[in-house]
Amino acid sequence: MSIPIGPSSRDARRARFLRVPPIPRIVALLLLALAIASQAIAQTTPGTGMIVGRIFDSKTGKPLPFTNISVVGTALGTIARDDGTFVLPNVPVGVYELQASFMGYTTTKVEVEVREKRTTETEIRLQDTTVGSVDEVIVTAERPLVDVEAGATVRSVNAEEIKNLIIQPTLDSVVEQQAGVTRDRDQIHIRGGRADETLYVIEGTQMRDLLSGESQGGSAVGAKAVAEVNVITGGFDAKYGQALSGIVEAKLKEGSEEYHGFAGYTTDALTDDWDVDQADFQIGGPLPLVSNALHAIGGEKSGQVTFFMDVASELQNGYLPSITDTPGAKLHSGYQDRFLGSSFNYEDFFYPRGDNDWRLLFKSAWKASPNHKFSVSWLKHLSVNQGFNDTDIAQINRNTNNYPWVWSRRLDHYYTVTDDQNSFSFTWNHTVKTGLLQQVKVTRYFTSRHQDVGGKRWDEYDTVTDASLLPEFDTPYFRDAGEPT
Repeated sequence: MSIPIGPSSRDARRARFLRVPPIPRIVALLLLALAIASQAIAQTTPGTGMIVGRIFDSKTGKPLPFTNISVVGTALGTIARDDGTFVLPNVPVGVYELQASFMGYTTTKVEVEVREKRTTETEIRLQDTTVGSVDEVIVTAERPLVDVEAGATVRSVNAEEIKNLIIQPTLDSVVEQQAGVTRDRDQIHIRGGRADETLYVIEGTQMRDLLSGESQGGSAVGAKAVAEVNVITGGFDAKYGQALSGIVEAKLKEGSEEYHGFAGYTTDALTDDWDVDQADFQIGGPLPLVSNALHAIGGEKSGQVTFFMDVASELQNGYLPSITDTPGAKLHSGYQDRFLGSSFNYEDFFYPRGDNDWRLLFKSAWKASPNHKFSVSWLKHLSVNQGFNDTDIAQINRNTNNYPWVWSRRLDHYYTVTDDQNSFSFTWNHTVKTGLLQQVKVTRYFTSRHQDVGGKRWDEYDTVTDASLLPEFDTPYFRDAGEPT
């Protein structure tokens, strides 16, 4: 029996191959789609971001394949590819040290900041150890102007960028310089919305007054105390609510393992226009006594406990007639604050001008282990003035100020308004495994508003004398005329 081996035989085999169902190709396409989908899911894990970069020789510029890359203090790491590039997905949000090591080269560490649902790019140059000691290691990184992978419209500003801005002392002065944000009558408006349609979130705490509906976090935080601020104007995540126009999310600075500080003072004494005095004092560093106590409990692997504190004041009389224009007159506040169950009053030292603002911030952080981090923050903002820039919560139009022109010549008989904002936040970040992060957060925000005249209670006024005045001057709870009984 003969076996045909000519052209007709080859054509038959080709026809039989073409008639085979393309099942392997379909399976391959499905596997490819699943791989892409799983990669997309991994990149959008809540509370994580991605680090990508390239490792190369600092002298020749050639890539260094198979370089070991690790995130210091965590179990995360990878190996560079053949072209020197590497990818670290699902890194929890925060600031880390990235370490690159390769045989024959000096181990190099660089600092990177990982943001939620963002890709952080970096380049690391390694120095050949045969060259000698390394005088300088240059690390460059570029951030795209527009992140096409982000689902929300976010403008982010970090601490280094804030240093280069010409700003006033508070956070809202940083926000007003972003695209889509305007400031009118000392109120922030995003995308043309009203002031009460913007929500401030400081360290995960929503800074909103439930009585007026306004979010007042912009004046409660100093600009130099902010590590990062995100102005979100569209595409809000599900974790945000009670905001129609925009969200301002701020993260506070943390201390480091070395002591550092800052002190600044600004005044207009040379011109004496508004009698402005601005002071700011910051200090941060380790807490060795607390760290040693926690080391005894948690073991030697626990990290240092650090702290950061910011104390600031802004005193001024403003451009409108104030109580300081009346000879011998000054503010008096009868507001009583409480601390650890004890009540106390604020002395005249805290309100020497017509408009007085004080800010106090304290934050402490502890990295108990590579997978556990605890932080606690406390924020306080005390404001004592006469409410000239306030808006009446009964007014539908919130774009009007509240200056009492009828009282402009007798402001010593007008309100003293004391606003006290307090915010507390406790956060526990737990990295369960690569790509899985859980966060426990306990927050509290409470505000107090006190109004009086001359520091007196409402029932201490001579109401008989007040009742004899004209109706436009006989306002309840004012010490309009006469002396207190």
